[in-house]
Amino acid sequence: MIHFPMRRPLACLLGGALMVIAPAVWADSPCEVATTLITQAAAARQFEVDVTCQLPPGAQTVSGRWMAHGGLPSLVSGLARVGLQAAGSMPPRTLAVPVVLTVKSAAWLTRRAVAAGQVIGPQDLLRQTAFSWPVGVLPSAGPTEPPVGRARQFLRAGEVLSHREVAALDELMRGDVVTLSLRTGAMTVEQPAVLVADARIGQMARVQIKGRREVVEAWITDPTTVVLSH
Repeated sequence: MIHFPMRRPLACLLGGALMVIAPAVWADSPCEVATTLITQAAAARQFEVDVTCQLPPGAQTVSGRWMAHGGLPSLVSGLARVGLQAAGSMPPRTLAVPVVLTVKSAAWLTRRAVAAGQVIGPQDLLRQTAFSWPVGVLPSAGPTEPPVGRARQFLRAGEVLSHREVAALDELMRGDVVTLSLRTGAMTVEQPAVLVADARIGQMARVQIKGRREVVEAWITDPTTVVLSH
C-alpha cells in the first residue's frame, strides 16, 4: 500500500544490492514500481513489508515503463531508496525513490533476561508471527523450531533469537569450568580446568589446567567432565 505524504524522516540505512534485478514494470508512477519491486523481494525472502513511498520533486507527472537501476536496497526497517530508470529514454532518466520500510517476519523472542551460560527452554521463548524489526536492524529469517540451549551471551528480555546466540545442550562453551580426569591404571587424579574452545560431548576438547599455562586435549564425557588418557 502507498501512503502520502511520507512519515517523519528516519536514519538512512542502505544495504548490499539484491542478486535478482526485477524486470521492467508498467505502472502509473515510479512510486508504484518501487513498491512492487520491494514487495516481490520481500516475498522471496519470506518477509512482509509495509511501504511508505514519496516521489522526488517533479516526478509526479512521470509515468510509463520503469525498471530497477543499480539493484535494490537490502530489506531494512527505516528509510531507503530504490533506484529506477525510465526504459528507452534518451538521455536516460533515473530516479532515487525514497521509501520507508517496516519489515515483518516470524521470530522467537526471549520472555525474560538470560545470563550467559544459562539454559533457555521453550517456556522462556515467545513466538511472534509478524514481528516488526526495529529501525536500523537488518532482518533475518528466524528458525522455525525454538532455539533452546545455553545462552552464549547476556540476552535482554524481548531480544530476537537465532541459533547463533544459543549453544546446543550437548555443547560446552569456551570458558566453561570442567573436571579434568587423568586415569592411570586403578588410580584417578582429578583437577579443575577451563575449556579453551567450544566443543560437544563425545569430542576432543582443548582445556587449560587451572593455575597453570599448560593446555591439553581430552575427551568430553559429560557436561562437567573431560578425560585425559594416559
